[in-house]
Order: sequence, then structure tokens, then C-alpha cells
Amino acid sequence: ANNFYEIGASGKVYDKNNVLARLPLEQNDEILGEVIDFEIDNITEYLIRANYILEEKTRRTRRTSIWQRQNDNYQMIFHQGTVIDGGGA
Repeated sequence: ANNFYEIGASGKVYDKNNVLARLPLEQNDEILGEVIDFEIDNITEYLIRANYILEEKTRRTRRTSIWQRQNDNYQMIFHQGTVIDGGGA
């Protein structure tokens, strides 16, 4: 979504343009991992929240995103990742 923003695991805040500029620079092995404990909750008729844990090679993060329905499509409007102690290989 145009009003998207993210709070990264580092605590830095990113907007849609930051994320789109950063994606081509990331290595595939940096973003691959196993998703566990995936859950979706309806906040309202037009908002859903997705919660999950991402197990990557070097860290484990708890992630939350909020998606807004517009017509028959969903757009992510918020995302946050928080590092969990004891994660990674």
C-alpha cells in the first residue's frame, strides 16, 4: 500500500519506497527461512493481522503484518519484525 510502513528488527522505520529500493539488493539466502506458528486474525471487516515466527539461518524473528482489504485485494499497510532470543543456527 502507498501508506505502508515497517519497523524492522533493528528498530529502524521504513516506508514503501525504502522497502522497494532495498529488495533488489538483498541476497536470496538472507530472506529464506521457515515460517512457523502462522496465524491470521480478523481485526475488522477490512483489516487482518498475520502473526508468525521466521526461522532463518542466523536469527529467529517474530513478525506481524496488517493487511487492508480494498475491493477484492489485500495490501500490506504495516509490518514489524522483532528478534527472538536463542534464534538461528
